[in-house]
Amino acid sequence: MQKKNKNFLKIALPILFLLFFPVSIYGQVIGTATHTITVNVATIAVLQLNTTALNLNITGDNVVAGSDLMITTNQTTTLSWGTNSSNVKITVRTDNPNPLFELWIEASISNTTSPTAYSVPEVRLKTTADNLILGMGRSSGSAIIKYRAVAYASQGTGTDSHGLTFTITN
Repeated sequence: MQKKNKNFLKIALPILFLLFFPVSIYGQVIGTATHTITVNVATIAVLQLNTTALNLNITGDNVVAGSDLMITTNQTTTLSWGTNSSNVKITVRTDNPNPLFELWIEASISNTTSPTAYSVPEVRLKTTADNLILGMGRSSGSAIIKYRAVAYASQGTGTDSHGLTFTITN
């Protein structure tokens, strides 16, 4: 009987030891370190044009005989945007305070993540900012820009240069 008790103790003691003193005691944590991470998202308002320069030429090809009005148009410019601000719009203005000829602009939204964005009717460019696209909100998208240059035969010839500024604003 003593032999059975010894065998029992040889098996039971390690089991009891593991139950009362788990293995994790041997893998004790010696020290810890913590830190706080803060993710900060700034206001983002980016605009990009697919071209940096454009020439609008009024030539005899697009003039109607007997008419004082001469017009040319161009729709090869794409304006793209991205913003994380709500209730914003895109405005446009020229840096030319005294143009000889009229320059008009209109945006046609081709894609956007904003269901409320819309473009305004064509506007004549001036040095004060005019609305171009409204109701954008937090979105990205793009629009085809249509330029229309207007001159009158009675004005003669000349050249206007415009530096346009597109702005995302409230």
